[in-house]
Amino acid sequence: MTKQVTLKIVGMHCAGCAGSVERALKGIAGVSAVTVSLAAGQAVVDYEPEKTSDKQMAKAVKQAGFNVG
Repeated sequence: MTKQVTLKIVGMHCAGCAGSVERALKGIAGVSAVTVSLAAGQAVVDYEPEKTSDKQMAKAVKQAGFNVG
């Protein structure tokens, strides 16, 4: 069963930043869809909870150079 989470992303300043966050999240096994909003400073992620977690998503965002706040 797919779940959805909205992550507040700290540190995005441009479309390139949003693209980096989107690529980082899409690279996680179990993530089926990602929508990043630069204006809202957030990412909406559809994922399978048995394959990934909020913690893994936050780690991927941090590795891309941003924070989840």
